[in-house]
Formats: sequence, C-alpha cells, structure tokens
Amino acid sequence: MPYLAYVAGSQHGSASLAYEGRNLAVLRSAPIGFARLLLAKLAGSTVLVLGITWLATLVLSIRHGGTAGEIAAALAVASWLAIGGTTAGLVGAALTADFETDNPQRRVGCFGTLITSGLSAVFFISNTLLLVWVLVRSQGALPRTFAGVAPVLDWAVVALALVSVAALAVGARLGVQRLANWEIS
Repeated sequence: MPYLAYVAGSQHGSASLAYEGRNLAVLRSAPIGFARLLLAKLAGSTVLVLGITWLATLVLSIRHGGTAGEIAAALAVASWLAIGGTTAGLVGAALTADFETDNPQRRVGCFGTLITSGLSAVFFISNTLLLVWVLVRSQGALPRTFAGVAPVLDWAVVALALVSVAALAVGARLGVQRLANWEIS
C-alpha cells in the first residue's frame, strides 16, 4: 500500500503538469498565480491517486480483518503518502519541464525524473520510517540495540520527516518561480 502511493503519486503528479505544454502561456493571462495553478493540479491529481490507494488499502485492511480504527489509520497514512508522492511529482515537473517539445511524455526528461524520484524517495522513506518507528514505540518492546538511542531516534525520525516536507515546500516555491518566469519561444 505505501509503495503504491509512492509510485502512483510521483508518476501522476509529474504527468499532470507535463501535459499542459504551451497552455501555460494561456494560463499566464488568467487572473490566478502559478501557486494556485499548482495547488489545483495537486488537488486534481491527488483525487485519482487517493482513489487507487484507498481502494488497495481498504481491500487489504478488510481482507486481514482490520478494525475500524486500524482501517482509518491506514487510510490516513495512505492519504499522507499519496499527497506527498503527488506533490513530489508535480514539483519535479515544475522545476524541470521543457514545454517546448511536442511530445508530452518527453517534457519532464531525465533530469526531471531524477528530481521527482529523489523528492519522492526522500518523502517516502522518511515518512515510512517515522510510521515504522511510531509502531515499534507503541508496542512498548524495543530491541536492546535501540534502547540507548531511542530518545535520539524519537526526535531524528520526526526531523527527517519534517525536512522532507520542507524540501517539497522549497521545491514548490522554486517551481512556481520558474513557471512564472517561463517564456514561450
């Protein structure tokens, strides 16, 4: 389930902006900024990704006999990972897309794919690590190897997750600036 949110989100988020192409020149004349445009793209892309991840989460949760609380928690985690993965894909496209090419599948390119994959991986790994750590701590029985460093890990996993969210925010800000300064040739 978490990996599905990671893959579907990063791929769909990137494609949602890449398929705009030269339409960005028309959108520039609209009375909205590019920050709102990216938020609208994120909202539209997230709906599809959430539908896919929620369906998979519900099927697995019901199949394994999850309680209502466990299913709600699983849906919340799936939602968070889906939003993060979709945001990473959208930010990667905003930072690197070449809207001059005729083929929408090549607009993001190799560099954009690397940025999207990097942002998605950092978000996915740090937030999944936080989830795993919270689950381990909630069970109350830490392995002895973690007993001495548990207080440090309590803060470190939260800090890593916050850094990943900050990286997405900084990337989104830079992507908005890039789009606002983009000129059609």
